Amino acid sequence: MSLSLVYQISRLAAQLSQAPSLRDVVETAIARIMEPFGAQCLAISVIDEGRPRLLGYSGSSPALAMRLTRASTGTLEEETAIDKSPFVDRPLFFKAVETDGPISSYCLLPLAIGDHDAGTLALGFDHRRDFRADERAALAAVAQLLAQSIGRARQFETERRLAQELQQGLLPAALPHYGEVDIATRYVTPTIGTAGGDWYDVLNLPDGTIGLVIGDVEGHTRRAAAIMGQIRSVIRAYTAEGHRPADVLTRTNRLLADLGTDLLATCCCVWLDPEAETAEISSAGHPVPLLGHPGQRFTAPELPQGIPLGVRPDTCYGSGQIPLPEGTILVLYTDGLVHSHSVQLDDGIAALHERLAAPDDLRLEVLADRLLEITGTDDRRDDDAAVLIAQFLGLRAGRRHRVGRTFVQRHDLRAVGDVRKFLRKQATMWNWEAVSSDLELAVTELVTNALVHADSEVEVRLREYADRLRVDVRDSDPRPPLPTPVLASGEADTESEHGRGLLIVDALASSWGNSPSGRGKSVWFELTRPPPSQRDESRRGSGEAGPASRTERSRRSSRRA
Repeated sequence: MSLSLVYQISRLAAQLSQAPSLRDVVETAIARIMEPFGAQCLAISVIDEGRPRLLGYSGSSPALAMRLTRASTGTLEEETAIDKSPFVDRPLFFKAVETDGPISSYCLLPLAIGDHDAGTLALGFDHRRDFRADERAALAAVAQLLAQSIGRARQFETERRLAQELQQGLLPAALPHYGEVDIATRYVTPTIGTAGGDWYDVLNLPDGTIGLVIGDVEGHTRRAAAIMGQIRSVIRAYTAEGHRPADVLTRTNRLLADLGTDLLATCCCVWLDPEAETAEISSAGHPVPLLGHPGQRFTAPELPQGIPLGVRPDTCYGSGQIPLPEGTILVLYTDGLVHSHSVQLDDGIAALHERLAAPDDLRLEVLADRLLEITGTDDRRDDDAAVLIAQFLGLRAGRRHRVGRTFVQRHDLRAVGDVRKFLRKQATMWNWEAVSSDLELAVTELVTNALVHADSEVEVRLREYADRLRVDVRDSDPRPPLPTPVLASGEADTESEHGRGLLIVDALASSWGNSPSGRGKSVWFELTRPPPSQRDESRRGSGEAGPASRTERSRRSSRRA
């Protein structure tokens, strides 16, 4: 084998050893295999749960990738046509073939991934290639390195997925719905490591007030996640007994010591009293919530700061009370939001305050997403993080009645009609008849998608603001929905049908998005109130003169899409 080939194999091995995820493995393979070996296209496919799965593809010939994903397992004899080669159990080299694309020769290399898994590395070339003996040996070595890295990355992702499922199962299944308080929450897992101990909770307190809880158990292990689950359950139990936040932490600390764990935990409890417009806060070694009064910068109130839970069993925690004027925003977070290997704590806190100084009309859901960007993205995060944002909306006359919700049982597609009746009733009661048609159409699409794809009960929540109407459709499927354009060829699958309904929502809504909601997700959108002239025209309902209504324009846009 030539020294140049040995060098390329060595470089590939070094970079693959530092690729933790399947995405990193595929990107490394594309960068370190195609150009050094002169390939015009590369495809990596594996058997996943008995079916072919394309991990990655790059190049000018999509036919190679399409064949690998559509064909079933099998072997290939020498010089067989290109469109009959799915997966192989030995290296196969084709010096010259006739294809519709630019590929003149190609090779198929088996990927032995573990004891039972298999895959194929396919390389295509735009010229006749004889594949010398040393090249064949080098390509076989490349495939072996790639197979080992894929196996390692798949095992890592399996462990991470199990850890995520464990952690998601310990988070609240769904958050309560309040007329006086708007709430947005986020939890993200680390990409390096298995699990974390961060959590949040929102509680209905026995006296009718609202409890906000956030905490962090040290470590990134399943044991940390299990301890987190125990602490969360204990806090819920003491809360149900009617204890104040300081007493809840004192009792939880004593019980944590009895459990005999050597892991420390921090926690912050906030009891909101909308009637008194106050908040009582107690902290056990946790960052104090940031408080933003209307028209003022966010600050950390001066409150008693206790030591973390699990340090001394006899610790008694204190609490402090702060005023809660209408419009006040509370931001509770864990240290993973502001501190990581790449972000120093001071820099993270400065970035947090910078993002909180954004315009006043920033939505809580958008703000929550922006805060998560401080220490990383979904695929580049070395610590888990939780954030809970709550805004007190006040108790003005009628405010309590400006929220509504309804439920649809699992697989009950006929109940979609009941949802439309509920929406029409609410729109009439709240004087939103001008957008009633848009509201019904968008919600129908989201509810139907959730019933078909999420396999869970669906909850529809309405909240009226001064200038807009917000709708949340919640289910237990954590996978985020993605809009899918209608293909000119008419090809379709279940995922694309799922995504096409979002095109309608996108056309009708002034803004929309999706966010985690307990163990599932919430797809939300907002409709703004049209000007009075348009509302009057909508009431007359003539529709014979003047520009088309927004609903009609949206429907036409959806049909064109």
